[in-house]
Amino acid sequence: MKRRMLLVSAAMLLAGASTIQAAEQRVVKLATDGTYAPFNYTDPAGKLIGFEADLVDDICKRMNVKCEWVIQNFDGMIPALNEKRFDAILASLSITDERAKAVDFSIAYYAGPTRLIASGESKLGQFKSGAGSTILLGSMSDKDKAVIGDVATALKDATVGVERASTHAKFFEGIFPGVKVKIYDKGENMLLDLVAGRIDAAVDGAGSTLNFIGEQEKAGKKFVAFGPALKGGALGKGVALAFRKGEETELREQFNKAIREATADGSISKMSVKWIGVDGSIPENVAK
Repeated sequence: MKRRMLLVSAAMLLAGASTIQAAEQRVVKLATDGTYAPFNYTDPAGKLIGFEADLVDDICKRMNVKCEWVIQNFDGMIPALNEKRFDAILASLSITDERAKAVDFSIAYYAGPTRLIASGESKLGQFKSGAGSTILLGSMSDKDKAVIGDVATALKDATVGVERASTHAKFFEGIFPGVKVKIYDKGENMLLDLVAGRIDAAVDGAGSTLNFIGEQEKAGKKFVAFGPALKGGALGKGVALAFRKGEETELREQFNKAIREATADGSISKMSVKWIGVDGSIPENVAK
């Protein structure tokens, strides 16, 4: 009897400790826009799904924190972060030197190229220069520069859609200064205009591009990525979480640790292949 009472008491103590631990579990609020398939978007029931939704489920469990989403327009995310409406941004936000002046970034959790998209029936859709190649904008060879020149010539009379406050907008200013650009608050509206023929091309990440091309193929419409895949330079060094400058240092390091673990055991690789169709994991993270 005494042994049973001791066991019951021990069980009650463990249950009490678990209850206290659950009560003390931190709630971390993460901002995203919920419109950028396949990274983050809502299903018909209104649930946020995609690569970044799965990523958050994984890394927040590793951190033993409860993560909640806050939906925020992309172009207002950094100001809203600094107004303390949430704890961090996790919304395919590319690391750039300019943004690093306003926020502190985690290590990158994904790195993929940027693509130009057009109707397969259009002149741009038939453009062949640079096809199948990847150009690193920060270290272009003479051959790479010639290809960029070919792309600029092809876009001379075109209108290209870009999302406001994205690295793509800055990229176009620097690389294709003479090209006519139409700015969109949301990437989904840009792609709708591309389908409707209100713009000639759009610039987007490789994952979103593949998703868009696949969806249009199901609808009987042909869209293609044309020209080279583009990385680096004004397009940033991958995507990461953003935190208020000089704050949440401990939380940022917790996310860094979880990202390294999820990279090391292949979780990020599997999730990115599942949702995006490419392995966007960054093996170098493990050694940092």
